[in-house]
This record gives sequence, structure tokens and C-alpha cells, in this order.
Amino acid sequence: MQQIRGDLFEQTCDAIAITTNGFVRSSGSAVMGRGVAAQALKRWPGIDAIVGGMLARVGNHVGIIPVSSYALAGNKKRLAYHLVMFPTKPAQGTCMNDKSNVVSYKQKEYMPGQSVPGFYCRSTLALIEQSAKELCVLADATGWQRIVIPKPGCAAGELEWRDVEPALTRIWNDRFFVISY
Repeated sequence: MQQIRGDLFEQTCDAIAITTNGFVRSSGSAVMGRGVAAQALKRWPGIDAIVGGMLARVGNHVGIIPVSSYALAGNKKRLAYHLVMFPTKPAQGTCMNDKSNVVSYKQKEYMPGQSVPGFYCRSTLALIEQSAKELCVLADATGWQRIVIPKPGCAAGELEWRDVEPALTRIWNDRFFVISY
């Protein structure tokens, strides 16, 4: 794993991973309201419906987001890379007694034992590790040699990079580039 700086969406690479949560609205679209997911939605309006459909079909797992033809119609230029859904947050959770699994700005709104939608949950290291392993399998299957991802779970997911980095270092090789802006 290598660390780089720059704009996530302006990279020369085979794939860019978009960190996501597993929550799907009643409309069928995914919630992509913060972080890299929000940036992707701004860049590709309607991608939330695509990700929501993927979550409904395959669950909260890594997968290629099929936006190439959509990007052609909307942006008039072909994507130079694949977009990949990379789950870091659950579809939903249960507020713990200490509320540590709820994002800080929403902790006052939830009581222990109450159901919390995934977008208000903090990212989990277990889900990040699962997603990192699934991304390795996908990279092996596709032959990708350069995959770029933001620090998973470390912005809207409220985890510390010092806690996430060792887990990813054990899983990823030098094909994986963690980017900071």
C-alpha cells in the first residue's frame, strides 16, 4: 500500500474506490450525502440510484459501479477508470450504551438500543477489512494494477487513520494507493 496526495477523481488508475454506507432509501437510492460519496454524486447525478440498486442486489459488498455509459451521456467523456463501491459503514446499527458507534454530531439524537441508519453510524474496522479483502479479489480478477481510495472510514466515518492503516497494510500490496487531498 502506498500513500499519495491529490484529487481522487483526477488520478491515472484502473479503479477508484468510493467509500459508502449500506443504507438504501425507500426510493431505492443509496444515501451518498457526505465525503467522497457526496463528491461522486455531484460529479455523476443519479449514481445514488445505481449504488442503491447494487446494495439491494448484492448487499454491502465491494462491486464495480456501472457508470461508464451514464458518464458518457452526462459528461460527454468516457471514464478513464472504473468506479468501485467500498463499504465502510453498515446498512443500519443499534446505538450502543456509550453511543460510540454513532457519528458524533448525531449522538444526542439516539438512545442506547435504538436503531440507527447506516449513514449515521461510524465506520467499522471489521467492514473496512472485509471490503479491503473483497477489493483485492476484484483487483486480482480484473488485473487492475493501480487502485486509488481515500482513507476509508476516516472522514465521515470518524475513525482514526492510525487505527485503520495497520489493518490495510496487512491486506493490500503496492497496487493500492491511499490518497489524501
